[in-house]
Amino acid sequence: WEPDEVRKVLDRLPGVFPQPEEHQGPYKVCYEVDTSLAPKPAAIRKLLREAGLRAKVVLSLGMYLDVIPVRGGADLSIRHLLWKWGFLPERVLVAGDSGNDAGMLLGKTLGVVVSNYSSELEHLRKRPRIYFASTPHASGVLEGIEYYQFMNDIVIPNDWID
Repeated sequence: WEPDEVRKVLDRLPGVFPQPEEHQGPYKVCYEVDTSLAPKPAAIRKLLREAGLRAKVVLSLGMYLDVIPVRGGADLSIRHLLWKWGFLPERVLVAGDSGNDAGMLLGKTLGVVVSNYSSELEHLRKRPRIYFASTPHASGVLEGIEYYQFMNDIVIPNDWID
C-alpha cells in the first residue's frame, strides 16, 4: 500500500480534489470529485494499475472517491470475521447506504439497503439476499431485521443462491 504514490496519480487528474486531512487515514486516500470533469472510477483504477499500484477505487454519494488497499474494505473484513469466529453468513446481517457498502452487501450474508441510499447501490436491487428497506437510517435497519425475522428463526424470502 503506497498512499503517497496513489496521491501522485490522482492529484494530476481533472475534477479530483483531496478531501481535508481529517478525512484521510493510513489506509484510505479520500477525494471529492466533480463527475462532469473527473474520470470514472474504472478509468482511475486503470491509471493506478498502469502506475504499478493495486487499489480499490470506490465512489460514494456521487461525489466522494475513496482509494483503499486492494485487500481492504468492509467486504473482506466481514469475510475475515465470518471465518475467524465460524459464523454462518446467513446468520449475519449487514446494512449500508452508499457505494462503500456495495461489496459488503454482496455475498451470502443478509443485506439491508436503507431508503436513504445513494444511487451507487441501485444495481444491487433484485440481487439475492439484499433487501431494500422503505425507511431510512436505523429505522431501515430495523425494517430489515423484521424482514428477515432475524431475532427468531431467520427467513430469507429473496434467497436464490445455490
